[in-house]
Amino acid sequence: MPHHTVRTDWHPVVPKQDVELTGGEFKYGLRTLRMGYLYVLLDNSIWEGYEVTAEGCLRYFNAREMPESGTVAPLSSGCRQENHDIKCSFLHVDNHRDRTVWLAFSSDAWSPEVLKGYQNGDRPDSRFTKLIVSKDGKVTADGALVIDNTLSSLTRNVAEYATNFFASTAKVDGSVTGGAHGFHPRTAPQKMQWMSSYINRLTEEYKCPVMAVPVDDVVGVVQELNVGRLMLLEEANEYIEQPGIFHKHMISEAITWYLDVLKKGIAEKSQPRMQATGPALGGYGPKTIPKEQVAEETFASQYARILESYDEPRRAAFAQEFASHFTTPMARFDAIDKDLAAWYQHDLWRRVIEQDYAPESCASGWAWQMLTVAACVQGGAQGKATDKVWGEHWLNSATSPAYLGFTGMQTSLAGTLFSGGNLYADLKTGTTSDEFANILKNSAIQRSFATRLVALSGSISRPGVAVSDATRKGYMAMTQGAMLTAGQSTVVVTWHTTLRKLKQRLQSDAALRQRVSKNNATFEVIGKQLGLKEAPRGGSALVVDELMGIHGKAL
Repeated sequence: MPHHTVRTDWHPVVPKQDVELTGGEFKYGLRTLRMGYLYVLLDNSIWEGYEVTAEGCLRYFNAREMPESGTVAPLSSGCRQENHDIKCSFLHVDNHRDRTVWLAFSSDAWSPEVLKGYQNGDRPDSRFTKLIVSKDGKVTADGALVIDNTLSSLTRNVAEYATNFFASTAKVDGSVTGGAHGFHPRTAPQKMQWMSSYINRLTEEYKCPVMAVPVDDVVGVVQELNVGRLMLLEEANEYIEQPGIFHKHMISEAITWYLDVLKKGIAEKSQPRMQATGPALGGYGPKTIPKEQVAEETFASQYARILESYDEPRRAAFAQEFASHFTTPMARFDAIDKDLAAWYQHDLWRRVIEQDYAPESCASGWAWQMLTVAACVQGGAQGKATDKVWGEHWLNSATSPAYLGFTGMQTSLAGTLFSGGNLYADLKTGTTSDEFANILKNSAIQRSFATRLVALSGSISRPGVAVSDATRKGYMAMTQGAMLTAGQSTVVVTWHTTLRKLKQRLQSDAALRQRVSKNNATFEVIGKQLGLKEAPRGGSALVVDELMGIHGKAL
């Protein structure tokens, strides 16, 4: 969560995290569960599943039957009026004997194959928060909090119980709150009073304390960091794209640079000066003016003449405005980008986005994996830290998050495709199953594919990302494979040019623009992703700019 959540000095009790947040813009904290699914494995034999609403309420479902919808319906207003939202915030474990309880929160529902893999050890048990519940009701778990009727452990440590306001990193579409997952505070006095009474009732009925147990949500952490940096980037871009802003900034920078050069040049050339203090006949001797003072006087004289040609107070005010709306947000962006890159490289996050799905046997699992990964990597490499992750690690590996899901349900083909194998017929055939074909028609999946492709192409084209010829060929093969998986035909054209010449050609050649993006639905989706006023059917240099990672830069 942003470092100023509740207060800048508010640091709730949180289990030790695998990645330290060093950027200073975010901190770890406890929150109620976001929308998703909570899986419970009792004594390594019994699965229980709970849908989690956006407000953090639990709804039981048969864990071995995947929900058809990718979203969880909220509680009805009638249920909330009856305080079912409070009752549904608790999980009851039968402790007629000592029990081992494994908990895992996931953005998406697990298929039977995933459940089986976690239960028999084929998938890592590090995915779970492990508890021991004794017959006398004692819960042993890392970071567990005892909840009494004062609710103090919640109000001190859980954001939804501690504040009504969860600020985003920047203002986007008029909103300044909610972050990546929304925010649903639980501070209403009547609800707090009812919850206090309910805690009393549970404690008396079960003769044991009520516990709050934190579970990891590394995907949620990555998405929060990624959305946080993209919000800052969007806000900064909106500012600098205003008419005249960039021009004013360049003039202001040129003036500042010239004054610095002038001042340094004068300082280097200045020499001490002898100055008379009075008539020599009166016994007054000359005094030496040090060269530093000579330099200051000379610069002041020239600076005064320069000031006659422009308005310095106005320039200084603009420079301060520019720093506030662009320079400072971009510094914050770099700090978050650094933390995001650290999580990108951690095995825990990689295991979750890979092991929580079985795309080779479950089409809906592939779809949910595509949506979740898209939310994690949207924007691609945007700073030095993520440049390094994409350039040195992801772009070089067919199994990296950059390409995850690009071969559809035929996951075993990724390595061969990246290495240059001709598998396009296999990929085309793989899209013919009715279930998978219907999934590909889903607008959310199309947007996710477009998001992934824009992030990938933008990352490989970044000035700070240098890749080998083999990596670039692998990227081209995976991109073509992704387009075929998505049901789009592709034509590969090799053309050697420079970015400047390409943009000039596109701006002047309407026919070429037409051929680049002629009536292609994928480009239409990309246009929506870029927020273009009109769909880029018929050709758009803006689309090409974005795909080449040079959107918003004048060449």
